[in-house]
Amino acid sequence: MIIRCSELQKICSKILLAVDNNISSNINETLAIYTEANFLYLAVTNREYYVKIKLDIQEEIEFNATVAADLFLKLISKMTTETVEFKLSDNYLIIIGNGTYKLPMIYDGDELLKLPEISINNVTSTFDVNTSILYSISNYNSKELSKKFVAANPVQNLYYIDNKGCITFTSGACVNKFTLPTTVKFLLNDKIVKLFKLFTEESVNVNYGNDTLNNGVVQSKIKLKTDSVELTAIINSDDNMINSVPESAIRQRAFDNYDYSVVINKKSILDAVDRILLFSETLLSSYGKFTFNKEMITLSNEREDNSESIYYENALDNDIYYTAIFDLTDLRLIISGVKSDYITLNFGNSQAAVLIENNIYNIIPECIV
Repeated sequence: MIIRCSELQKICSKILLAVDNNISSNINETLAIYTEANFLYLAVTNREYYVKIKLDIQEEIEFNATVAADLFLKLISKMTTETVEFKLSDNYLIIIGNGTYKLPMIYDGDELLKLPEISINNVTSTFDVNTSILYSISNYNSKELSKKFVAANPVQNLYYIDNKGCITFTSGACVNKFTLPTTVKFLLNDKIVKLFKLFTEESVNVNYGNDTLNNGVVQSKIKLKTDSVELTAIINSDDNMINSVPESAIRQRAFDNYDYSVVINKKSILDAVDRILLFSETLLSSYGKFTFNKEMITLSNEREDNSESIYYENALDNDIYYTAIFDLTDLRLIISGVKSDYITLNFGNSQAAVLIENNIYNIIPECIV
């Protein structure tokens, strides 16, 4: 079997994202390479999720091999030939490219190791989602979970998704506002969300369902699929945990009417935060004082002996004087993820501010120090 090296390298770079190196086992470290009709498939699993990627090889060939994922993927990434040839000989996969390489195949007893696939027998919801929504969850909601925060509740380490959007919450919260065409409610972990990067087509088909195991346990599963990539995963099925997410209260805080709203240049505020952070008392004490008036924000460190001002991009009708203290490290993390040149900041209730970029609402709690 001969394959164009550039095409093979593209799918290898994708499947590499799905190789789970956190747990060492034959299953986790194995790559399945097989054909069906005129398609070549590369597949990996960690028993929690199963990923397979398809490549059209334009001819029907019978082929089936299981090899060490890390070795195979690294070898292919370093090939510089126009084509790569695969052959099976005894218990080896022979790869011919810049040279000739023998990779031992992985067996379970006398049979080739077969990776356990994950299927959904009882699909309850099917819908399509724009890939840009998946990317926004990965890019924005993940910022909230990357804060240095000790979760009081395990659900605070997960992504809550329903037909109104996605919520992640720790000390603050990120509300990603979008609409799904059907009523759903589920939780995803960070491993699954990171795999959203596998999808490059404009739209992804999603199947969600609940299967009852032989022991009576209900297992929730989700499948995301395009023409070339398929991801199926076992996800959290604890209704009590799902319902523990205070989604109504969080969305109320995000979408509420605030006394004040200003538009700020993203680079200006980010640069100012970076400079003021240099004067933090300790690594664990990175608070900054924000003083708002009619024309500008004045940002200072805790002792207020270092400060600078950032002018608004919008004009305010009335004079204001409002002060608030925010954690600069958390604020910087959120602002650094903003893609737009300008951000909107709503504030004034003495509890939290909301930083808005398009359909992303980041709730930033005011601090008491």
